[in-house]
Amino acid sequence: MNDGFRQRCFVVMSFNPRLRKLYKQGIKKTFESLGMLCNRVDDIPFAGSILDTILESIRNCYFLVADISEARPNCYYEIGVAHAMGRTVILTKRRTSETHFELRGFKVVEYSSIRELRNRLRECIIGSVLTLKADAPYADPNRGHFGLKAFSNQKLLTASIIPTDSKRWFKVRAAVFSVDPAKPLKGKVHFVLYPGYKPRKRKIEAEHGVASIEVDAYGAYTIGAVVQTDRTTLELDLKTIPQSRGLTLPLATCGSCGPPSTSNSTRSCRFKYPCAH
Repeated sequence: MNDGFRQRCFVVMSFNPRLRKLYKQGIKKTFESLGMLCNRVDDIPFAGSILDTILESIRNCYFLVADISEARPNCYYEIGVAHAMGRTVILTKRRTSETHFELRGFKVVEYSSIRELRNRLRECIIGSVLTLKADAPYADPNRGHFGLKAFSNQKLLTASIIPTDSKRWFKVRAAVFSVDPAKPLKGKVHFVLYPGYKPRKRKIEAEHGVASIEVDAYGAYTIGAVVQTDRTTLELDLKTIPQSRGLTLPLATCGSCGPPSTSNSTRSCRFKYPCAH
C-alpha cells in the first residue's frame, strides 16, 4: 500500500543499544499494527543538519512518542517542540524510572516489559488519540454520528492535507484501509463530507486494499465513513491532522459552504447554520 496514506509517528528516546529492542518490538511494532509508519531519527536518511531533520520529522508526524526512561536533555527539547507545534505527545517510561518535575503533570504510559508496553501503548493510541470527544469545540454536524473512532474492526480512517497554489484552499485526501494484511479492505466505502459538498455522500470502491477520496477544503470538519461489507463506522476530525494548521474552523468563514466550485467568493451560503460569509 502507498505509504502516503499512512500517518507517521516520530520517536524520541535514548539511543542506548539496550533500548533498541524496546523501540523495535515495543513502540514501532505497535504503530505498524495500527497501519502507521514509525521512525526514530537514526532510521531516516538525511544530509545536512540533524536538528533540521528532527524538526521536520516532528512537524510532519501525527504522534510523537517520547520514552523518558533514560531521557537526555535533547529528548526534553524535542518534547517541548512537539507541544509547541500542537502535536500529540505520548510519554512512556519504565516503572522503576523517575519522571522529571516538568513532565509530572502529563499522563505517562508505564511498563515493566515490552509486552506490557505494546498493550498499554496500543490502548492509549486507540482510546485516547484515535477516539474523538463527543463535544466538538465548534459546530460540526458529523461529530458523533460515526462512532467517534478513527480505528475500529481493524480498519483505519486517515487523512492528509495538501497545500495548493491558493493561500485559502487545500486538498484533503482521506482514506480507509484494513491494518490486517490477511483481510484487505474490499467493496465500497461511503464517505460523508461536510454539508454543502455536492454530493455530500461519496461511494468509493476499494482498490488494492484502499478506498480513498480527494476533495477541496477551506475549513476543517469531521469526515465520516461507513465500510459497506461489515458496516464499520469511522470518523476523523481534520483538525487532528498535523498539516491542518492552515485550515480554519468550519464555521469561521464561507469555507463551511463546501468546496470551491468557482472562483466567485460571493456565492450564496447553502449551509443552514450561521456563517461569516
